[in-house]
Amino acid sequence: MDKYFLRLLPTFAVLFALAGCSSTSESPLAGTWKVDSKRSRLVSERPFPGVEERVQKAVGAYGLELSKDTTFVLKQPEGLGPSTVTGNWSADAEKITLTVANGPLIELKLDPKDNSCTYRQRLPFGELDVVLVKSP
Repeated sequence: MDKYFLRLLPTFAVLFALAGCSSTSESPLAGTWKVDSKRSRLVSERPFPGVEERVQKAVGAYGLELSKDTTFVLKQPEGLGPSTVTGNWSADAEKITLTVANGPLIELKLDPKDNSCTYRQRLPFGELDVVLVKSP
């Protein structure tokens, strides 16, 4: 009986090691991210009267939900593309990458100092830096 146990011991060791590799801890990035309208800004190439006010109103429509299962929902204002974008997300120390099904990659630059990220969106009249902050 000891011979059989010794033969199975390496199998149990491998199974134990594999079980240890699967992380049950959730990512600290998972959760709801809301726009910080005071820090979000228009980087305009061709400004026109009233654009800043319109952009500030539209910025409030942004939101991001990162799920523990690595799926995401990005909400953005009507007229700037689809109002809801979904797909999968991944992250490293510098950025969150949103992979849109049949679409482009969206990269959000992380700022670990204040638990925020910045999403740059191209618009017909320039670029918009949308700053999102993780909700507690």
